[in-house]
Amino acid sequence: MIGRHCWEIVHGARAPIDDCPMQQAARTLQRAVTELARDERWFEVVVDPILDADGRFAGAVHTMTDITAHRLAEADRSLLAAAIGASRNEIYLIDAESLRCCYVNRGAAESLGYTTEQLHQLTPLDFVPNFDRSKLTDLMAPLRRAEVPLLTFETRHRRADGTTYPVEVHLQLLRHEGRELFLGVANDITARRRLEDSLRESERFTRATIDALSAHLCVLDAQGVILATNKAWRDFTAANP
Repeated sequence: MIGRHCWEIVHGARAPIDDCPMQQAARTLQRAVTELARDERWFEVVVDPILDADGRFAGAVHTMTDITAHRLAEADRSLLAAAIGASRNEIYLIDAESLRCCYVNRGAAESLGYTTEQLHQLTPLDFVPNFDRSKLTDLMAPLRRAEVPLLTFETRHRRADGTTYPVEVHLQLLRHEGRELFLGVANDITARRRLEDSLRESERFTRATIDALSAHLCVLDAQGVILATNKAWRDFTAANP
């Protein structure tokens, strides 16, 4: 390698590449840092200038460090952050002491009608009208005492405009670097509630229709055990025990 140029060895080029850190260091007389991809691996390239007695550029120390593992981990974290941010679920990280929202994803901000910056200044008490601090603390206590790994419950969230909607919340406790955080995932169950209401109404209508029949009607299982009857059957059996 002695006597050859760094761009020949590192880049396989006949001349300095664009944004060559060696040329940057020679021009600025300051350390130049860049990252380089080669053969599916990543390297951090650091060029430290060497100055002569008159402060002029006389050469450089050229260091390359393999940072492939770091870049892959960074890519994984970036992918995870993008997936969480894009989730339609509401995702919250809540400081266990102050109850302040440390992180909220885009789904939470859009559902509640706040910006993420605004939500970082809030606690769940600001958008969960069913709870006060005492009730919320009592709810979270089994998680902090490690009695249960996960809490699931239903409540209502209040938007910035004052309207509310039903949610199912999954809550768990995380311990990270000596800090306790609650991870909350909330799902808007408005559609499910509407379906449940519709099914209940349909059941009431069906039962009322069957009860209005003059025919005596009962439903039995395979062993002949009566499971359900209509009003005509009940009136008949009451009159003829």
